[in-house]
Amino acid sequence: MEKLSFYKPASDSPEIKYMMERREALGGFVPQRKRKGNSLKTPPLSAFENM
Repeated sequence: MEKLSFYKPASDSPEIKYMMERREALGGFVPQRKRKGNSLKTPPLSAFENM
């Protein structure tokens, strides 16, 4: 089998432009969660008196 070379399109090619537009629309290169959970209220210490 022949050694295949790595293909890298030019930075101004339509393929790279499309990929960069998609990355921007999806929020960047590294996925992350931006949703924050609801805070829980701490019970008063009197709730633990019987323990």
